Amino acid sequence: MEDEVSLENENEKDLEVQDAEAEGGSESIPNESDTDVDCTDDTDASEPLDRRDFDPIRAIHHNQFCYVLDKYLDKTTGKRFFHVIGRMEGAFNHVVLVHVVTGARLYEYMIKVPGTGTERSWCEEDAYMMRNEFHLLQYIRAHTSVPVPEVIGFDDSLNNELGAPYIVMKKLPGEAATLLWSEEHDHLNADTPSQLLTQERNTFLHSLARCMVELGKLQFDKIGMPTFDPNNPNLAPKIGSYYQWHSDSKMIEIIDRQASSTTEEYLVPQLDEDWNPMQYAGKYAPGTKAHEYHMWCMGIRKFLDIIFATLPFTSSKLPDQEEESFVLRHPDLDLQNILTDADGNVTGIIDWDNCLTAPRCVGCTAAVPIFLRRDWFPDFTVQRAPHMTWSLNHWRKIYADALEEAGSPDVRYTCKSAMYQGIVAALYEGGGDAEDVVKKVMLSLEGTRLVDHDQFLTNLGKGWPDAEAYLKEEIAKLLAPS
Repeated sequence: MEDEVSLENENEKDLEVQDAEAEGGSESIPNESDTDVDCTDDTDASEPLDRRDFDPIRAIHHNQFCYVLDKYLDKTTGKRFFHVIGRMEGAFNHVVLVHVVTGARLYEYMIKVPGTGTERSWCEEDAYMMRNEFHLLQYIRAHTSVPVPEVIGFDDSLNNELGAPYIVMKKLPGEAATLLWSEEHDHLNADTPSQLLTQERNTFLHSLARCMVELGKLQFDKIGMPTFDPNNPNLAPKIGSYYQWHSDSKMIEIIDRQASSTTEEYLVPQLDEDWNPMQYAGKYAPGTKAHEYHMWCMGIRKFLDIIFATLPFTSSKLPDQEEESFVLRHPDLDLQNILTDADGNVTGIIDWDNCLTAPRCVGCTAAVPIFLRRDWFPDFTVQRAPHMTWSLNHWRKIYADALEEAGSPDVRYTCKSAMYQGIVAALYEGGGDAEDVVKKVMLSLEGTRLVDHDQFLTNLGKGWPDAEAYLKEEIAKLLAPS
């Protein structure tokens, strides 16, 4: 049989790799992004500055992944047969699924290589984030019952058998939740699930809520990246700085973010960095188009200032706490990253890259998952969403009830957490858009719903005390936790 790997002891390196496709079949691997990427497709050719560099990773031979995996396996179990089932990509990672047969037992493993893991792109900032991702998954498994992958090894350098950084983990059971959430993909059937599918959705949301409340048992004193002592990773992490990309979709520029001790410290400096029209004050002559545009920008900034001076963006305290506390936030909690059994029970949550701590209103114990908040995305369309906007509140309410039933201390934020997350994303996520958020809030307020939004914002920028007073009062009501 072509390409079958056999290893009996760690010194035996005469490998043959069995390729599933050569035998006429393959297994799918839960993808790490909404967009499946064919491994033969040159996804980065049109983006010369994109840090992702998949071609050299795709060129790594199957054998090399088997060599790497064998380093972390028990050598006392006898002869081991390796079978590379498939290789797939999400937006940011190349994933290889390998079956290992020892005697009569089958074991499944996954090896994840980041899309930036090449000589051209890899840097210490990437290595820092990978190390802490690995140790965070170990920490979550050790201190909670959340079904995260069991990681068994990693290398954050290029100096290994792959010539690329990687994380090795055991494959979790289950199928991606996309398979249970939608029966049809067209808008006419998006909100008419069968009775069986409705029950599965309810089971799924309650199971996911229990996982998030369990994750919320881990509390932290700052916003940032949980960092671990490499000599003793079992110690509780400290919250340190982290690195983000200028755009989640393009990964062009690395940005260094410092840890924040308060919610205000987290939000306000970023607002100053992203939306600071005051630096152009007095530059443009009144009556010119440039001046009117500057006043519009000033109006956006005043609107955002009012939003971020309002609960829940001023504090992240529990009722009995004197100091703020923070919880983890999965960066991509969407259907493709949640695995379930046939009944809808969550069996695994994957893709924890860039997992950080966050204010409670957008953290794990309160926030609805991505598929229940797409209406607050700038690019929201009825073609992409799994259901129509009028059904979102229904499912958000079910999820809120499930969180409350599971004992979440932050459920008061849940029904409005789609809005909260959209607002924070305007500052901290590549897909966020401050202008879009402001206009969505205006559409949510009775007094601004039907006005010309751009003219209103321009006038607000010029100075409009009555409008500012109205916005402060009504935005406070709109954002108030339930």
